[in-house]
Amino acid sequence: SATPHTETVLGHDWAADGKWLVTGAADRVTYVLSAADGKQAHRLEGHTHHVLAVGVSPDAKLAAPASDP
Repeated sequence: SATPHTETVLGHDWAADGKWLVTGAADRVTYVLSAADGKQAHRLEGHTHHVLAVGVSPDAKLAAPASDP
């Protein structure tokens, strides 16, 4: 698969510099992936519901996943 998620990806965002892809999915996990090779840089867990959207700050230092509720 293109991402390490175990369920459907529901949101994604690219860092402005194009180096990182952030994805969020129905598996309640957010990943930060290297655009160069697709390798996982970070795994963010703790959501109790699907991750519906993600955002990356303009300087690529923060990733903001969102879920409901």
